[in-house]
Amino acid sequence: MNKRVFIVLSIIIIFIIAYKVDLFNFMTLANLKIWADALRSYVDQHYWKSVVIYWLIYVISTTLSFPWAAVMTLAGGYMFGMVAVLYIITATTIGATGAFLIARYVLGDYLQKRYGKSLKWFNVEMERDGGWYLLTIRLIPIIPFFIVNSLAGLTKIRLYDYVVSTFLGMILPTAIVAFAGMELATIHTVYDVFSCKVILAFGLMIFFSFVPLLYRKMFALTKRG
Repeated sequence: MNKRVFIVLSIIIIFIIAYKVDLFNFMTLANLKIWADALRSYVDQHYWKSVVIYWLIYVISTTLSFPWAAVMTLAGGYMFGMVAVLYIITATTIGATGAFLIARYVLGDYLQKRYGKSLKWFNVEMERDGGWYLLTIRLIPIIPFFIVNSLAGLTKIRLYDYVVSTFLGMILPTAIVAFAGMELATIHTVYDVFSCKVILAFGLMIFFSFVPLLYRKMFALTKRG
């Protein structure tokens, strides 16, 4: 069996199993609140075992593009406090890289071979400045994390740029959501995490992340002129 077909079928089977056991409905903020006391009790009794289990679940979920990163991050903040940011960032970077490589291997190479000429300008842009674009996107929490991982794999962004921008770009959003998780009782929806002050902070971060890119573009235009 072709390796690409095997990977796709494996992922489909995993999603079907997750759907059959109702995992998508289980991984919700409401259920997190129901199990909060039990989770905290387990962490108190088995701290490092809890860290390893949580970290592995986060890596696997991110690699397979399961859409519950926000709930997992809230859970991490609730169970471990702000040190959860370290656990989450490492798990996120590894899992997101896995999702990126799967998308690139399964579909990205095919698209580039078939439409490479049409995508020439886009590819050059992503190879040169893809890290900055991705860093900015990572700072915008309204774009689903798992979608960005897969779409990035279809581009020509360098793996190194992808890993670095993912690691750096997820620090602020992760810290904010993990901090909110420490006050889980006051959170009714994931969107409660983002107050006006938080949104303003994100806006400033996005602006400053674009400054080096804008400077480079303006310098190139001036030099060309």
